[in-house]
Amino acid sequence: MYRLFLFVLAFLLAPSLRAGITIDTEVEPHEPIIATVTLDNVPEGAKIRGSVTLGPGAWWHPGPQTGTYHIWAKPGTHAIVATGIWVQTRDVEINGEMLSVLVDFGQYNYQAIFKVKEDQPPDPPPPPPGERWGLIIEETSQRTPAQARLWLEARQSIPADRLIIVDRDTSSSRLRPFINKLNGQSTPIPLPAFLLISVDREGREEANHAGPCPGSLQEIKELLGLQ
Repeated sequence: MYRLFLFVLAFLLAPSLRAGITIDTEVEPHEPIIATVTLDNVPEGAKIRGSVTLGPGAWWHPGPQTGTYHIWAKPGTHAIVATGIWVQTRDVEINGEMLSVLVDFGQYNYQAIFKVKEDQPPDPPPPPPGERWGLIIEETSQRTPAQARLWLEARQSIPADRLIIVDRDTSSSRLRPFINKLNGQSTPIPLPAFLLISVDREGREEANHAGPCPGSLQEIKELLGLQ
């Protein structure tokens, strides 16, 4: 599980909103998911200590606003849980010394379920003879937020027939031979891996480069000759 403890003076306190976790219950694959945790009945100025957890195959990082979380998750059903306690204190002078005295406390426990749809698009046709295309092979459950952003940028700026991103367990009959060849190398290449595949005059495809996936969109485009 992925967990981060927060200790803040204020959370997303909005009595006019329903307390709990707000999140789309069904989302498309490869799209960021935004969750908002809203607390109510918490006194102003209370100190809050809490956690947000996700199960295997999903991860998050804090959003730009307090109480928001950007989530990436592989296809399937997932649960997000927010739990914590709040404590309200006030300063009291005792024998000339200022001490914090407990005034009130409470706890919260919210859960929401969301589903990421399956991604089973057909393989795009190969590019014309003489061209080359890239294949990124990853372990989807280990995808980092940085990689998720890079994949999204790549899909938005590179034609579908020039770059394919797949999980290592794909059942695609076209892509499986390349993954099997990668798995059979004497020196393992860590995932995500990048294969550069050329298309000859007869339309045959052959991988002529294999290595760790570049970490930037610019490097991927350079390998594909798109600069």
